[in-house]
Amino acid sequence: MASSPVLIPQFPFLHFALLNVPVVILSLSQGIESARHGKFDPQGLVGAGAHVIKDIQEGKNSSGDIFDGVLIVAGDGMIGASEITRPTRTTTVRSLTLKPNKGFSLTKL
Repeated sequence: MASSPVLIPQFPFLHFALLNVPVVILSLSQGIESARHGKFDPQGLVGAGAHVIKDIQEGKNSSGDIFDGVLIVAGDGMIGASEITRPTRTTTVRSLTLKPNKGFSLTKL
């Protein structure tokens, strides 16, 4: 019987921790700011969402808060995209053709 590849990560806790680090950092910053102001004071995208909900509940125009949320997401995306490294090497694809009694030929595609 052929062995199948192992699909379970070797260190599942590490994967879990790495995925949850941003959540922990966001929670810490929200807690620190809320404690500093003495009330719930969300920051960033959470803050923009909280302000939109508050504006809707109070019947106010929430377009500025929606704009803030879109700008935060777009800014994060642009910063993340600027960190992507472009490949410096390329792969050359070649075709190998075997010819009976004549050997083979290697053709660049």
